Amino acid sequence: MIVLVTGGSGCRKSTWAEKLTDTLPGKNRVYIATMQVYDEESRQRVRRHRAQRAGKGFVTVECEKDLDSAPVPDGAVVLLEDLVNLAANEMFDGGEFSRIPDALRRLSRRCGHLVMVTNDVFSDGAAYVPSVQDYLRCLSRINRQAAEMADSAVEVVYSIPVAVKGQLPGIQEEACPGRQGLPGRDARRTDMKLYIGWAYQGQEELARKENPGSEIWPDFQEKVRRAVLEEGKDPRAFARDFILEHPGAVIVANEVGSGVVPREAEDRAFREAAGRALCVIAQSAEQVTRCVCGIGTRVK
Repeated sequence: MIVLVTGGSGCRKSTWAEKLTDTLPGKNRVYIATMQVYDEESRQRVRRHRAQRAGKGFVTVECEKDLDSAPVPDGAVVLLEDLVNLAANEMFDGGEFSRIPDALRRLSRRCGHLVMVTNDVFSDGAAYVPSVQDYLRCLSRINRQAAEMADSAVEVVYSIPVAVKGQLPGIQEEACPGRQGLPGRDARRTDMKLYIGWAYQGQEELARKENPGSEIWPDFQEKVRRAVLEEGKDPRAFARDFILEHPGAVIVANEVGSGVVPREAEDRAFREAAGRALCVIAQSAEQVTRCVCGIGTRVK
C-alpha cells in the first residue's frame, strides 16, 4: 500500500501517519527523516517526533538529500517525512531536485508499504521571491506524482482524516460519511460544534444560520493567539479548559496552518498553537464543518 498524507501546520498529520504506519503489517519499520536540524526549534521538533515513535520498532534513517542513498530493507514498512523538506534540501542545499521523482518510484517498489507525508504550503496566496515560487512549483509536481502513485491520499483536517483519493486506511471510528481514522488521545465527546475554513469563506454566517440562539465563538484562532503568545498557556490545555467551560459552544475559526513556513518565530508559534488547540476541539466536537465559498461540508 502507498499512502500520501497532507495537511496544514499543527493538524496532527504526522501523528496520524505514524499511527497508520504502525498498523501496517511488516517486520522492518523505517522512518526516513528529511529535515535539517539547525536550531533549537528544529531540535525540539525532532525530540517530539522521536517521543511519538518510541517503542514502536522504527529504525530512523537520516536522509536530507539523495533518497536513493537511504538504507531501506526490501519489503520494509516505510514512513517518509517529509517531501517538503526533501525538496527544499535538494533545491537549496547543493542537491539535485530532478532526481526525486525516480527515487520515489524506486523506493515504492522496494517497500512493502510506503507512507509519505507532505504539507499544504500553497494556500496562503502570498507573493514570494522567484526562487520560492520555483520551489513551490517543483514541490507541487512532486506532490502530484506522489498522489498519482498512491493507493490512497488523505488530508488531515485538525486531526480528522479525510480521503481525497481512494479509501481511508486505518481504524473505523464511527459512522460518519467520509470519516475513518485513528482515535485521538485528547478526545472528550461534547455537544460542541466547530466551523472552519480559510479567511472570509462564510463559516461564521453558516454557523449562525445553522445554530440560531446558540453560543457562538467567532475567530477562535485569535483567542488561541492571546492565550498562548500573550498569557503563556499551553494550547492543548487552553482548549481542554475551554471545552469544560463551554461544552455546548459553537466555535468558528480560520484555518491558518497552510502556506510557506513564516520567517518570524512568533508567527510560526501561532499557527502551530492554533493547530494543536483546534485538534483538541475537533476531537471533542459532535460536529466539524468545513466551509468553502459559503458551502459547508461535514468532515465529522
